[in-house]
Amino acid sequence: MSEILTIKNFGPIKDMSFEFKKINIFVGDQGTGKSTVAKLFYVIKEVLNFGDSNNPEHKTDWNMIHFHEQLENTGIKNYLKPNTYIEYKHSFKYLKFAENKILIEENNEKYKVNDTHKNKNTDIAEYIPSYREAAVLLKDSLNAIAAAGASLPKLFYLFGQRLINAKKSKRVYNYTDVLNVKYRYSDDEDIIIMKDGKEIPIGESSSAVNSGIPMLLAFDYVVDSMQPKQTAANAFRTYTKANRPFVIIEEPELNCFPETQNKLMKYFISKSKYTVKEQVDFFCGLVLTTHSPYILTSLNNLMYAYLVGQKEPVETDKIINKKYWVNPDEVSAYMLLPDGTYEDIVDKGEGLIKAEKIDSVSRILNSIFEKLSNLEFAKT
Repeated sequence: MSEILTIKNFGPIKDMSFEFKKINIFVGDQGTGKSTVAKLFYVIKEVLNFGDSNNPEHKTDWNMIHFHEQLENTGIKNYLKPNTYIEYKHSFKYLKFAENKILIEENNEKYKVNDTHKNKNTDIAEYIPSYREAAVLLKDSLNAIAAAGASLPKLFYLFGQRLINAKKSKRVYNYTDVLNVKYRYSDDEDIIIMKDGKEIPIGESSSAVNSGIPMLLAFDYVVDSMQPKQTAANAFRTYTKANRPFVIIEEPELNCFPETQNKLMKYFISKSKYTVKEQVDFFCGLVLTTHSPYILTSLNNLMYAYLVGQKEPVETDKIINKKYWVNPDEVSAYMLLPDGTYEDIVDKGEGLIKAEKIDSVSRILNSIFEKLSNLEFAKT
């Protein structure tokens, strides 16, 4: 069963309901609620990771305390309203917030998995924020900022810790296929290795590298930690539809040329898959918020490759490597609207993201160009 999240009267969101699959895209203008949805999904995962913490013998509502703590950690606590309604449905877990009360239910009978090898943390989610570049620039100041009592979202500190762990876990990261550079951390310095071998501080690199490197470092670190591991019993620790972890990325396209955005999508897809007994599947889900039509187009191409590849696998693989193919049934894509509602932008018949939604921004710009052109040549 997919995960269903319904949100009403929360921040900019009036009434929305989303089905979370393996890949989830939220696109829309500024202020329409993309990050709000992503952060709330993260909050729910964190709360459910605690499990039902209430004890009938005590009056303290620990579920509500955990919920409010996580809302505050993500900076969306003030989005709560008296009539806020939040409901999360899954095959084995359920959460509802309504009338300032929270209900958590667990039904482990519906969660069937080999107890020996299952991952006990059944609601894992990691968040990569859009302000990731600042974590690199302030790497030496995070503790001082915290000590001074400055108020920064806890997500910022968590992301900073992910970066620190990533830097220490590997000597060199090779991102030549995505950003045309390599990265290494040496003597407390973030070093970028150019294609010609020249080394420069990250602060002297391009804006795409400045924002892309911390995103990729954190992504690689958390995905590697989620990667199914082979056990001594020669079996894999597996995730199921019921407990697949998620990586949530805000605006992966920041400062990136369209072709780089395409490379990023392929990178995210390939790193999120694993192969067991010649079967390829996603071991973690992806949630992406974006303003970019190029992210949508890139994903659409990977979905189309899957469809065409069912008939012409060899020739399709020559155009787009099979490791990047994405089954359209595993994708959700939504456009959030300024009025607090949304639209499902996947064409159920074709199994692709609707072309007119991808081109909507281009159409607006083209219409402006046409008006100017008509004005220029009206009297000639």
